[in-house]
Amino acid sequence: MGIINYIGNNDSVEDKLVNYLKTKGYQFLHYDVRSYPIVPYLLILEPYKLVDDYYHIHKVWKTYFEANEKYENLRLMVAGFAENENHPNYLNLFNLNSNIEDILKNAKTIKESWEMPLGYMDIRVRLRKYFKGHDRVSLYQKLNYLQFSVDNINSAISGKIKRNYEDAERRILPMARRQYKEFQDRWKNYNHFFLCCPFFKEHNTISRLITEIRPYFEKPNPDAALFQELRCFENIQLIRSNLKKMDKYVRPEIDR
Repeated sequence: MGIINYIGNNDSVEDKLVNYLKTKGYQFLHYDVRSYPIVPYLLILEPYKLVDDYYHIHKVWKTYFEANEKYENLRLMVAGFAENENHPNYLNLFNLNSNIEDILKNAKTIKESWEMPLGYMDIRVRLRKYFKGHDRVSLYQKLNYLQFSVDNINSAISGKIKRNYEDAERRILPMARRQYKEFQDRWKNYNHFFLCCPFFKEHNTISRLITEIRPYFEKPNPDAALFQELRCFENIQLIRSNLKKMDKYVRPEIDR
């Protein structure tokens, strides 16, 4: 029995495809979005519902797979309800009478250049606004403010500036506490978007780092030793580097 992996969150469509593919001799299994294994076929069910909106997510996955040569022979396909879509990598859910063997054989691989214009919002557009945004609303801007404060506290501890830690704690820490909370809240607001994209490793790392440095910003009168013990300065830098890894899969090619 062959295996077709999939990504989707529509239970009724999944059940329909499980039954359909079973009659054709295939198992229909969830793709492991934590480890991104190499598989021959990956079917993405679209539209993908998040909160109250519908998105197509295949482009962000396609961008990820194209950037990693080991997936070059993967056949990435989309299943949906666009009746007029005749792309070889598209499975029309209104017409499941097609020969699945022909569909799998004719679908283009990742190393072959192909595009599939669909009517739903590209999740990359939503994530670009989240990462870059405008003025104070973007995730990067929230991180910029926090990192500036953390850099100043670190410089006071290391003696790079003419300010002792006690002065930095009094003048800068109250602002840093607010910035940490704003960044943390902004991050949590988009958790559900990250979990359907090829960002699990980076997302997991950033969530862990945010939690690790939390005691410094929440403890009353934290001392310099705690700042250093929790590696606040270094971990903020790691948060930024992991955000950049995520960001490169949602930016247009022209911006890279």
